[in-house]
Amino acid sequence: MPARVDNSKIIKSYTILVSLILIAAGFLGAIYTGEGLGIFSDILKYMLSPSKSSTDYFGFGSLGAAYLNAGLCGLGVMIPVILMKAEAGASIMTAYFLVIAHGFYGKNLLNIWPCILGTYLCLKLRGLDVEKHLHVCSFSSCFAPLISEVLFRYTLDEFTPGDPQVSLKALGLTLLCSLAVGFIFPFLLTFMGGLTKGYNLYNAGLAGGVLGTAIFVILYLIPGRELQSAMEVSNEVYLGTGKSFIAYANAVFITIFVTSLLLGRKHNGGSFKGYSALLYSKEGVHAERWGMPHCLINIGVYGLFILAVYDIVTVSGATVFKDLATSNAGFTGPTTGAIFAALSFACTAQSPINTWPIICGYALFSTCSLALGGGWTMAAQATLSSMAFATGLCPVVQRRGRIWGIVAGCIAAAICTFPVKLHGGLMIYNGGFTSGMVGIFMAVLFSFLDRLTREEDIESEG
Repeated sequence: MPARVDNSKIIKSYTILVSLILIAAGFLGAIYTGEGLGIFSDILKYMLSPSKSSTDYFGFGSLGAAYLNAGLCGLGVMIPVILMKAEAGASIMTAYFLVIAHGFYGKNLLNIWPCILGTYLCLKLRGLDVEKHLHVCSFSSCFAPLISEVLFRYTLDEFTPGDPQVSLKALGLTLLCSLAVGFIFPFLLTFMGGLTKGYNLYNAGLAGGVLGTAIFVILYLIPGRELQSAMEVSNEVYLGTGKSFIAYANAVFITIFVTSLLLGRKHNGGSFKGYSALLYSKEGVHAERWGMPHCLINIGVYGLFILAVYDIVTVSGATVFKDLATSNAGFTGPTTGAIFAALSFACTAQSPINTWPIICGYALFSTCSLALGGGWTMAAQATLSSMAFATGLCPVVQRRGRIWGIVAGCIAAAICTFPVKLHGGLMIYNGGFTSGMVGIFMAVLFSFLDRLTREEDIESEG
């Protein structure tokens, strides 16, 4: 058992460091693409426009602006944790990674705050210790696309980019939605683990999907309103790359992951000792059990593993499967964000050992689709984003074995494009919603199989 360390202090300093790296990457990205100070107008553009969950901030803005936005959003949600002197545990790390992940496609410095503040207020009114639930406040920012939609487009006949208009009706509806999320989302969150029986880690995605579906029905289906599409990609520099900043993304990710490895080694007494034991333990990775030094090492190793997977998939999609219509996703905003999303439980459960079967499930489904003449490949944008969240099914691997992990991955791959139709993209944790659905199915399936096994044992004894 490793010596006790101050996890909270390490988490706070680490998240600030990663945010600063992303901010620096934003300014360097502006130089890399030659777009200069235009990144500030792009940040403003993000804030003053609808941001459905499929909005690619590389194309709708610019490379530098997207990195800067992600870094500032991450810094923004950590500042209250630091100022309130709240204890920062593994849940804060999860919330942080999810915020910066979606800072590349849907969350911005304006739309994350209404639901965060609404949840904070509602938790206060319920008499709960808000300092212990700051991660729940951050999770509620999954409704950032909803906020942008009702604030800038819902009450208008047509939204004109560059000419945002906000009416009193829109402000009132935004306030109402924020309070509704604040009251209902935390309540739903408490039930999700029971539904999946712990086979899925992304309970916030499942809770958000359920509430997002209800909101979509109330705001759009019942009144017969049409939900408009995401803002169009218009950045010529981005289009000129084939919508893929693979080299730049790899440089930033490698910097972050190698830094994580070195910091973990430093805090672990100058060695990687104990990490292999963590990887193969039945309990899995967990900051409270193993300490943040080992978790930082895991972030580095696991991050490099996920990056390698995404590099292989995107490169093969652009070469081997380039003639397929679905193989057109490179390192876009959503792809870049998905890699950060895959790390969201790196301090709670996920590691290369318990997630590779899930990824193999996606590969198997892709292989079967191609063999049967279908066009489904892992390189599609929806698939790449979903695969990051499907790793949240790693408890299936830990508790039931690798074969069942591959099965869970196949099922997640099969339905990954469906859940967004339920909430219309108003809720950004669509991959988590997908994983939650699969988690419920696996829980029911295992319960049925366990019951059959018990009945067979009783019959054999009789």
